[in-house]
Amino acid sequence: MDSRESSIQDLALLEQREMVLRALKRPGLKKFRPSRASATLKKLRGVLIMIFAQVCFFLMMFLVKVVNDEAAVPSFQIQTIRGIIMLVCQLAVMKAKNMKWNIHRRLFPTLTWRALALFLSLSLSYYATTIMGLHQSLTLLYTSPFISSILGALLLGEALGRIDVAAIFTSFAGVFLVMQPAFVFGSPAQAKDTEPEVAGIYYTLPVMAAFFTSISYYLIRKTKNDVDAFTPVIFFSVAATVLSPIFCLFQGWAAMSSRILFLCCASGALGWVGQIAMSKALQLEKLCVGSAVGFLQVALSFFADIAYFGVPINSLQIGGAVLIFGGLAVMSYRKLSEETTLKPAKHVADLESPLLEERLYERLG
Repeated sequence: MDSRESSIQDLALLEQREMVLRALKRPGLKKFRPSRASATLKKLRGVLIMIFAQVCFFLMMFLVKVVNDEAAVPSFQIQTIRGIIMLVCQLAVMKAKNMKWNIHRRLFPTLTWRALALFLSLSLSYYATTIMGLHQSLTLLYTSPFISSILGALLLGEALGRIDVAAIFTSFAGVFLVMQPAFVFGSPAQAKDTEPEVAGIYYTLPVMAAFFTSISYYLIRKTKNDVDAFTPVIFFSVAATVLSPIFCLFQGWAAMSSRILFLCCASGALGWVGQIAMSKALQLEKLCVGSAVGFLQVALSFFADIAYFGVPINSLQIGGAVLIFGGLAVMSYRKLSEETTLKPAKHVADLESPLLEERLYERLG
């Protein structure tokens, strides 16, 4: 009985081999073989998704900056509206796709801590910006890729290559030159004498924000095999919707025109798309790679300042933008140079081997 079952399996394998070999002779087979472009896209999938997420975050922050320029809207009021929009969008997608809420109880603490960490990160960064100014706070906030890389190596056992480290340092040097924080350059190049002198303790605020950002990235990476990209966004949107109004009691609530309300809602929708893309990218990429792509947002903001807000620039800032793109290019090249474990041509060659036929003839005698 065992010999007969084994012979049937061998016949099935031989039949499969013959089907493949017949297909290899078809003139139209080339279009079914994976092209070099598709292989490249597969290698860079996580990086490209994270780039898309950063573009969404850039557009979100661009709209927030427009709102702040046109009306004095408290930051937590904007965050409340964004949280509500994100939650509505998430529930609408779940309803349309009949997605069921099916999360194991053991994941609730992790996802809740992730949502709180991201909320604390955003809150601390907003508060640091109001005290320290944009350039000083953002420069320190973008130390998060270094923290994320350390967390990934120590807690997740992710390999930290020299090329990745060099790319992170290169991009951070670009951020440093673009932002030109007052604690090093004396006064920012983009808005001379506008950033306040602050006590040393306030410099810990953006660093703490960077730490909580890295924690949120780490927790997404930790649960990559247990939840989809939508689930962490649900927890964060609920946290933002519940906690932001509490802080609005201290900041106040400003009246808004229909245009300002529309811009706040649009920023919330962009933030929702960006959060989903970021969650998906961090499930595919190492922490050091996924977090380093965030440097792109600084370069995009730099070009927006030139094109839309008319902010004056200098040669150091242009060089900084080049360094940011250079660091990302080096990281992408490193991804492309990685060898893949799946090689379709080798499997096709295995099917052409006569070993299957020899086994079959030996079994059937």
